[in-house]
Amino acid sequence: MASSSSLSSSKNLNVRVVVVLTVMLMLAVQATSAQGRSMTGLCIRNCGYCKEMYGDYFHGGDCAETCILTKGSSIPDCNRPSTFHRFIRRFQFSP
Repeated sequence: MASSSSLSSSKNLNVRVVVVLTVMLMLAVQATSAQGRSMTGLCIRNCGYCKEMYGDYFHGGDCAETCILTKGSSIPDCNRPSTFHRFIRRFQFSP
């Protein structure tokens, strides 16, 4: 039979392991959500830069909405049209 002190220390060890694992899980979740927020912010800032560069030809609002919906997974690069072509508006000349 195991003594009561060894059972007690075994329970304490189990509790400590559970607490450490819980804290590690919480930190991992927090880091992941913070990264998602920063990617969304970067995406929206890039939409603003493209709006400054292309003016009325660029749909900045649609770009920002896409950033929010995709959580920043598709960040526009104003120097690479393939990353933002869907937000460009054609100029309509009317005489």
